[in-house]
Amino acid sequence: MGYFRPVDADEGEERIAEEVPVILFVGRLVSKKGPEILIEAASSLRARGLAFRLELIGDGPLRAALEARIQALGLGDVVSLRGLMVREEVRDAMKRAACFALPCRVSDDGDRDGIPNSLAEAMAAGLAVVSTRLPRSRSWWRTAERAYSCPGGSRRVCRRPGRPVGRPAGAAASRTEGPGGSPRAV
Repeated sequence: MGYFRPVDADEGEERIAEEVPVILFVGRLVSKKGPEILIEAASSLRARGLAFRLELIGDGPLRAALEARIQALGLGDVVSLRGLMVREEVRDAMKRAACFALPCRVSDDGDRDGIPNSLAEAMAAGLAVVSTRLPRSRSWWRTAERAYSCPGGSRRVCRRPGRPVGRPAGAAASRTEGPGGSPRAV
């Protein structure tokens, strides 16, 4: 993970400033990684009038379906499928990103992630991360800083340990525990 580390101004490195925040996804375009969830979330962000770009790095069997969905939702100007990239290109993309998103979930055939490498690399690079809380990653989420977790497959509830995203630190959340101890909206 030494290659993926926070930008170091002492070594002359700089985070690359973008006009609008870049949300970055790095992973195979397969159901268990949840890239289709990000496309739907991008549609919601656009409907709310928020400026952003979503970049998905990777390839896989869902690529054609994702391209079609991006077009159907009219998101071609803000969502890009960038394909496979080498490590140096991924690191440069992380320097441009405002945050990293990986909405992993259990796929219909039961396939699931543990702790994805790209998520650990994004955290090592100093990015804020948003992902789902799956059974194998629970202890990891308890110790992660700048990490927000969501129940698998959900766009409704996204929370930082101790408080939901977007609420003031003193505001109490109205929630109950869902399957596997994940919070769910009430």
